[in-house]
Formats: sequence, C-alpha cells, structure tokens
Amino acid sequence: MPNSWQISMFFLPQGSCCLNLNSWIQLDAYYEFDAALLERKVVDGKVYKIGTLDAHIRHLLICAINSEDISSSQEKLLQAALAALPKNATGPGGI
Repeated sequence: MPNSWQISMFFLPQGSCCLNLNSWIQLDAYYEFDAALLERKVVDGKVYKIGTLDAHIRHLLICAINSEDISSSQEKLLQAALAALPKNATGPGGI
C-alpha cells in the first residue's frame, strides 16, 4: 500500500496546464469556499485566477476522492462534481 503522501499528491508536468513549471498539487487538506464570495473576490482583484486545470480535473477529482483525509460530505461533493463532467469531453471540463 502506498504511503499517505503518495495518495494525496498529484503531478502536473510543465506545459500540461496553466502552471508554468513542473508542479505538484497537494490534496491532503480541504477547504470549502462559498462560490459567490470567491467569484466576488476574483472580480474585486483580491483573488487572482491564473488559469484552469481542465485537462486534469477528472484525475484530480478521483485523486481527491481517494484521499484518506476527506470527509464523507466532501466526498459526496466531489463525487457529484465528477458525475457532472462530460464523459467523453475533450478540452474544458473533461479529458
């Protein structure tokens, strides 16, 4: 069985998404945000959106769902987001 850090880390190679360098996304801490408040902060310039992870979102959701540190309510939210993704999409929202 892999170590817990192996389960909660996701590697995104340089050029595969909006991040400029090889990047690791750590999925061992979950924070729930109010979507309207977060969008307002983006509009107000308090939070900056640098890009999207469209091509990786399905894999990131699966990785997060399989994390040891996720609550059952968070898992349900992520399962719903995963189910809402187009099954055979290429580009935004799917792979």
